[in-house]
Amino acid sequence: MNKFLLFILISTTLFTTEAQNITAFSDANNKLYQFNSGEIKLIEYQKTTNLQIGNKYIAYANSQGDYYVRWQDNKMLLAQGFTEFFETDNILVSHFTSILKVVDKGKIINLTSFVQSFGYGDSVVVFQDKIGGNLKYYYQDTIIEFAQIIGDYNFYPGMVGNNVFAYTDNAGNYYAFQNHQFYLLFSANGYPKFSSGLNVIAFNDLENNTFAMYRNGEIFDLEDQYALNYKAGDDFVYYQDQSETHKVYYDDETFELGFDLQNLSVHDSVVTFFEAGYLKIWYNKEIYTIFNTNVSAHQVDGGIVAFTNKNGGVNALVRGKEVEVTNQRVIGFWLNGNTIVLQFSPSSYAVWWNGKLYRF
Repeated sequence: MNKFLLFILISTTLFTTEAQNITAFSDANNKLYQFNSGEIKLIEYQKTTNLQIGNKYIAYANSQGDYYVRWQDNKMLLAQGFTEFFETDNILVSHFTSILKVVDKGKIINLTSFVQSFGYGDSVVVFQDKIGGNLKYYYQDTIIEFAQIIGDYNFYPGMVGNNVFAYTDNAGNYYAFQNHQFYLLFSANGYPKFSSGLNVIAFNDLENNTFAMYRNGEIFDLEDQYALNYKAGDDFVYYQDQSETHKVYYDDETFELGFDLQNLSVHDSVVTFFEAGYLKIWYNKEIYTIFNTNVSAHQVDGGIVAFTNKNGGVNALVRGKEVEVTNQRVIGFWLNGNTIVLQFSPSSYAVWWNGKLYRF
C-alpha cells in the first residue's frame, strides 16, 4: 500500500444515468495515472497525496503543496497550502483556512471567505457565514441565505444528505430542505438524530414519539415507537425497530432483513450484513447471499459489492448479478464506481471496467 496509493470514493451517479467510469492510482514510482472509460493516462510525474475521485473529476496535492482538481482533463489550481478536500459523486468541497469553495460542473465557486461551520452532500453545501452568522446553502448553481441564527451552528453527521438536509431554528422548529423548499418536521426542545440520504430524511419524532420519514415533500410515520437505529439511503430507509428486527422501507413497502445480523452497513442503494457467517446483500427489494467464498472484507459503491473469492481473486455483485472479476490471486483491490483496480504484485495492476480487464 505504501507504493500503491489509492483512495476509495462513493461514486454512484445520482442525478443522471451516467455512472462513474473514472479512477486513479499511483504506481511504484509514485507517478499518478488516470483510468477513464478504458484509457489509462499518465497525468502527474511526481508524488501526489490526498487523492479524491468523483464522477468527472480527480483532485490531489502535488509535492509542492499545491492543490489541483482535474475536471474532464481540465487542470485547475484550487489552493496553495494545506487544504481539506471533501469529495462526493458530483461536487468537490474544499476548505482552505477560512475559505470554503465548491467545484461543480467544471467551475470553482467561492462560497465564503469566512466560514464558521458547514455540511455537504452530493449536490448541496450548507454553511454558516461568520459575516452575520446566518445560514446559507449552495444548490443548483445558486447561493441562498435562508436563516438567521444566534450563536455558532453545529452540523452533525446525518443532517446533510445528497440533495436534502435538516436544520433547526433558534425556536426549536426542525425543518427539511429539498429543491429550494422547506418543510416543517416537528417542534421540540430536544436534539434529534437525523439521517439524510437521497430524497429522504429519517428521524425519531420528538414531538409525536414516533419513528418518521420525510420523502419528497411528505412526512409520515414508519413506526409508532422510536427506532433503535436507522440510516437513510437512496430513496429508502433502513431501521431497527423496538423488537430489534432489521427492516428496510422502500417504494412504499417494508422488507424484513432479520434479527441477529452482524456488521450491517448502508451504502447508497445497498445494505450489506453478515448472517450465520454469510455475506448478504439487500438491493432493489431482493436479498442476495454470497456462497462458496471467503469474504474477509468487501467494498460497496454505486450498487456494486466487490469481495474476495475462494481462489483469492475478486468477484462482485453488480446491481443484482454476481460476476467473476478475476480468478487470479490479488494482494489488493479497490472499488470506485464502475471500476475495480486490482493489484497482483507490487508492480502489476489491472482495472476491471464494463466486464473487461485493462492491464497496466
